[in-house]
Amino acid sequence: MDILHGWQLTTSWYWYVGYCVLASALARVTISALKAYECREPGKPYHKAFWAAFLNRAKPQDRPNFSSGILGTFELLAYPILLVLGEPTPIGFWVALKTAGEWEGWKGSRADFLRFLIGNVIVLAFSLVAAYYLVEKLTQRP
Repeated sequence: MDILHGWQLTTSWYWYVGYCVLASALARVTISALKAYECREPGKPYHKAFWAAFLNRAKPQDRPNFSSGILGTFELLAYPILLVLGEPTPIGFWVALKTAGEWEGWKGSRADFLRFLIGNVIVLAFSLVAAYYLVEKLTQRP
């Protein structure tokens, strides 16, 4: 597998990075909205629950830090290239590795596991869009 060659961006690199950062932020907004809906305390306004979820204002042990957003951005940078090159195996391996790393935590909260899966589906969907519009496979090596 040679991921350094055989592809090119159809736009400038800063538009590609910008798309990935924006898509990662939209994924985080979606997951935060789901968490706020599912975990909102009775009588607490939804928008406050949303901002608490988005800004990670939870108990420290329940708090996924902003590194998850950074990781999502890196995934969005890499996945489209792998998809265009016809190499989905590293993506599947990575998702399996992330799932296994939190396996004990998933046993305690099915809702957290489902949000994790939804987040991965969102990242894959944005990656497919990027693979279709922003990355192309080269027929000849440069």
